[in-house]
Amino acid sequence: MNTVASNLKAISEKAEEIRDRAAHSLENAADTIRNAGSQSADAITGLTGGAGRKLDSTAAMVRNPCLRSRAMSGFRGTIRRNPMLSLGLAAVIGLVAGFSCRAAYR
Repeated sequence: MNTVASNLKAISEKAEEIRDRAAHSLENAADTIRNAGSQSADAITGLTGGAGRKLDSTAAMVRNPCLRSRAMSGFRGTIRRNPMLSLGLAAVIGLVAGFSCRAAYR
């Protein structure tokens, strides 16, 4: 039984580490988007600022798993109300992630 408890503790610690890394990556992406927006036109700045805020809130949700179910229902509702904005945000996140991965492997 002691090994089961130690295995559960190790799994829990690993999950916490993964949540922290994911939240940190989301925060870095938010900062990258904001920086890109500050160097671009005003229209893009507003869009990237909103994307940065949404990524920050997503990072907070990842850090606090207790709020996930409540936040996910609100998140799904937002996607249903604004499908084009959601697709645009997903495209921006994909581009940032792609550029980040490409830069990391150079």
